[in-house]
Amino acid sequence: MSLMSKKMVNGAVALGCMLFAAPVMAHEALNEYVLDPMMVTAARYEKRDVDIPAATEIYDQEKIEKLGANNVMEVVKNIPGFTLTASPTGNTYIGFRGIAKDNVAILVNGIPLNQDGNYDLESISADIIDRIEVVKGGATVLYGSNASAGVINIITNKKAAKNKVLIGFGDKNKFKGAVNVATDKLQLSYSRQQSKDRGFVYKNSGASNYYTGDKLEKDSLNLQYAISDNLSLQYMYSKKVSDCSKSVNGVYKPGFHSDIKYNFGQLRYVNDDLQATVFFRNRDWKFNTSTHQKGHNYGADLQDKFKLGNTMLTVGANYENENTKNSNNIEAAKRDSAAVFFMTET
Repeated sequence: MSLMSKKMVNGAVALGCMLFAAPVMAHEALNEYVLDPMMVTAARYEKRDVDIPAATEIYDQEKIEKLGANNVMEVVKNIPGFTLTASPTGNTYIGFRGIAKDNVAILVNGIPLNQDGNYDLESISADIIDRIEVVKGGATVLYGSNASAGVINIITNKKAAKNKVLIGFGDKNKFKGAVNVATDKLQLSYSRQQSKDRGFVYKNSGASNYYTGDKLEKDSLNLQYAISDNLSLQYMYSKKVSDCSKSVNGVYKPGFHSDIKYNFGQLRYVNDDLQATVFFRNRDWKFNTSTHQKGHNYGADLQDKFKLGNTMLTVGANYENENTKNSNNIEAAKRDSAAVFFMTET
């Protein structure tokens, strides 16, 4: 065989090997390895979802973006099993499989958001959320009696989110605007919503009367600041003003004016397994001209994990002070509660 023929044969063999190997290499490049999602809510510490003996769901940033959600409530309404109940005040409350709202615990980084059974998930911007963890089923041992039906734990971002501005207009004086500013240490988001003539908003079960929305205005502020690698500060504020008319047997009458303000803050320290948080929250509600209710809570939560041979021991304690005042600014209820808990894993 001539030298030229040998070169042609060798070239053909090399080309064949390359063509044969290309699909194999492409196939290997397309292989994806998806790790089990990690969850903290069901066991108070990060753990693989497959190792948790509870029905759980995790809505991460990718899922939230696919839903097109701008706030936590827009995520929750897409979770199967949860029922939503509207209120003339403009709030929406969450139940689970027919169980009332007071039995679903709403948490932010493990700290209860509920204030006298009330909360405002529409005020929590999706821009500050890392993921939303949902536990379907009782978790009263870890989170108290409010968690007898389930838990929704909102985990906020540790890394800076995107800077963005959102503005939208619609009929009936609808307006929606939001701005999010983020740096390495600071995340700040503000949103404003308003609308008029909202139509039907609420009806008592079995009653012939119902409410129609005349005006609704919402302002919300979310702030997070990383003081150090281990210490972070979070503050959330919302104000919601709602005017409604009441229809009684087809006759419209002045309904009510509602003005609600929420404040929630926590200072959180995390160092390996040691977690310590001090927090406060309050709610100020003005209803017409005759009712003015105030609720104030503050407390602390501490937990750590130890290894004893082949057993992992989690030890924790928490304390909370609750204070409610009525229309005359007179103390209506006050309670101090404390708990110590232990958990073992082998």
